[in-house]
Amino acid sequence: RFFLDAAIHKIAVHIPSGDERKFPLHLGNPSSDKCRVELDLPPGKSVEVVPEPLTISGKFVDYEGKWTQTPSGALFERKFKLKTAVVPAENFLEIRDIMERIGNFESAKLLVTGISTGR
Repeated sequence: RFFLDAAIHKIAVHIPSGDERKFPLHLGNPSSDKCRVELDLPPGKSVEVVPEPLTISGKFVDYEGKWTQTPSGALFERKFKLKTAVVPAENFLEIRDIMERIGNFESAKLLVTGISTGR
């Protein structure tokens, strides 16, 4: 057994660290995207465990992410919508938490198992 670090599709919005912010946070223009990535493994290998789907619907961001096991590996699908260009300073921790949750979900470790060939 080993874990495959998928890290397939990181979100393009950079969120500064820290717990306080004095000025609004500019995220870029409102936009949306979809992503679908298929992971095909060598014969004899399979994805044993995938994360539970993640859905977030909020004032600033909508997100749907899903991992699915397939006969040849896994499928990753996401929909992301940035609803606003500017996040007020008082909402900084909220948006930082959302982006961290999305980043952790998209960087999930997939458990891959398979038949050992002894090599």
